[in-house]
Amino acid sequence: MSLASKKPILVENKIMSRIRILSTKSTIEATGIQRKLLENEIRAMVINKMDSAYGSAVGDIEIYVEESDKIQAEKIIKAYFQD
Repeated sequence: MSLASKKPILVENKIMSRIRILSTKSTIEATGIQRKLLENEIRAMVINKMDSAYGSAVGDIEIYVEESDKIQAEKIIKAYFQD
């Protein structure tokens, strides 16, 4: 799991300031975290960068949030892993 890298994302013809808040190899984990973030009104975008040709051994699933939501998202993710 790695945290926080900045990456501008084009959404509806606007550049949004999003940061990578989490990187994982687990689809279940990424989906659960995305759901928790959305429940707390934090828009989260999941990008699957895993290469299926290698049996999911190469690449990660990344979760991005708005830079302004970073602190709240980190708290939610920390609580997710404590449950």
